[in-house]
Amino acid sequence: MSAPSIEIATSKTKLAIMIPVCAAFIANGIWFIINPISLQKGIFRGTFGVLFIETIGIATALLFGILLVFLIQRLRNNKPGLIINETGLIDNSSAIPGGFIPWNDISNIIEITVAKNRFLLIKVKNPGVYISRHTGFLKRKAVEYNYKTYGTPICISSKTLQFSFDELKILLHQKLSAYNAFSATI
Repeated sequence: MSAPSIEIATSKTKLAIMIPVCAAFIANGIWFIINPISLQKGIFRGTFGVLFIETIGIATALLFGILLVFLIQRLRNNKPGLIINETGLIDNSSAIPGGFIPWNDISNIIEITVAKNRFLLIKVKNPGVYISRHTGFLKRKAVEYNYKTYGTPICISSKTLQFSFDELKILLHQKLSAYNAFSATI
């Protein structure tokens, strides 16, 4: 008899808290776009040019706008953020989900910290498979960036999950080890 799947729900509370934060960043980005001269004379005291300030505003508004759309979509979606079973895991936890990742394709799970945020890098043997899943330009570029920067296209955080990072790390390591031990006996 097979072990039951472990479903880790998305935390609606964490998502709801992130929405006003995103909205504030979008508002600041728009402020940079519509008031670059006053910002240049004020808080930046001539350090940056108007074009630079506008560019920062556009980038901020776009980035957090995309994140806001993702957060709203995840709030409406009742799919688990992560499903772990005997064959692998299904990652739906982020704006750029890894999808189904079989245990036999995972070579390692490594923890990293980027700007005080902890991530699990799921090192896979066939990264091209996961990169090719993303056909949208922005998602594809983000996954390619992850691969070039971290050596894997799959990065998982517990920020949007009803599970602590440390518990998630332990659980995934245990499941990968159990799979590898079982595979070695076959």
